[in-house]
Amino acid sequence: MFGNETLTCPYCSYDILYNSRTYTLLANPDSGLQLQSDAYILADLLHELEA
Repeated sequence: MFGNETLTCPYCSYDILYNSRTYTLLANPDSGLQLQSDAYILADLLHELEA
């Protein structure tokens, strides 16, 4: 989903995700982000990358 949206290679997509604030929130059960839809999480990640 992310790779298609940004036209990056799969390995690059993983690197971007795993080094993002969004992933940190996903890894933290207290954040509640993992309860959101895939589209919401993708939008959050794309917004983070724009900044």
